[in-house]
Amino acid sequence: MKLRKPVKLIFTIIIAGSIGLTFGFGVAQGIMANNKLVNAIETKLQKNCNCEIVSSDVSSVGIQFSVEDGFSNSTAGYTLENCTFSTSIETEAIRLNDMLKRDIENYDSLDLITFQFKNSYQQSTVKFKEGCLLETGKI
Repeated sequence: MKLRKPVKLIFTIIIAGSIGLTFGFGVAQGIMANNKLVNAIETKLQKNCNCEIVSSDVSSVGIQFSVEDGFSNSTAGYTLENCTFSTSIETEAIRLNDMLKRDIENYDSLDLITFQFKNSYQQSTVKFKEGCLLETGKI
């Protein structure tokens, strides 16, 4: 009788540890895949934008809620500084989004992507949710 409680405890610890390790491994794999995707997008933007600086701002994986943007599972944000282009900011953002959809594997896995265009005079943000233009706004 005294032997049964320690056996149950050890069995419970082994099961809980196995579940915890499996969950942790899955989370780590998801984060590494997201980081690889964010870096690939940043590299593609640097090669195809006429901007002085292209940098990744924020990327996140996991269920999130925003009053402005609603629910999302994975997000990425990029700052594009001192860009020169002959069209509007919105048209340039659409061009970049279309290029990324076409050229970056797993780009569709991002629920929300934000491009923040900055120069010494103004800042404008363009958001895409699930590949569609969500909003354009000046800050």
